[in-house]
Amino acid sequence: MGSWFPNGKDILHVRWVPEEDGIEGKGFELFITDTTDNNARRLTYDYLSQYYPKVSSNGEMIAYTEEHPFNHKWNIAVMRLSSKEVFWVTEAGGEYPAWSPDNEHLVFVNEWIDGGLYIVNINTESAETLAKFNY
Repeated sequence: MGSWFPNGKDILHVRWVPEEDGIEGKGFELFITDTTDNNARRLTYDYLSQYYPKVSSNGEMIAYTEEHPFNHKWNIAVMRLSSKEVFWVTEAGGEYPAWSPDNEHLVFVNEWIDGGLYIVNINTESAETLAKFNY
């Protein structure tokens, strides 16, 4: 799965990375690939796998699903690309993030609690339930 950057040439995606020189663990890490020269730049270097990455419409942030290091649930993280700062916007579960047009909110599914569809403000981390699937 990939997500285009607004510049139309870069793609955010995941790639399998095996255990490397003294780095324990292996998993899917985030990369940005420039389609003009196929140069891939790695964004994450940790033992947690990342999935379902999405680029914000302004290209300044990315959202993705990652295993939370404390509760081991799949949660939504956001990275500010200018600083590589990562912060969690969910801690009770969440997958498949998608950005709002204003880049202030993410919509996501939470299959850990009740199979609901939620929206979260990335600045306040407050979430609202949009729908419950009850499965």
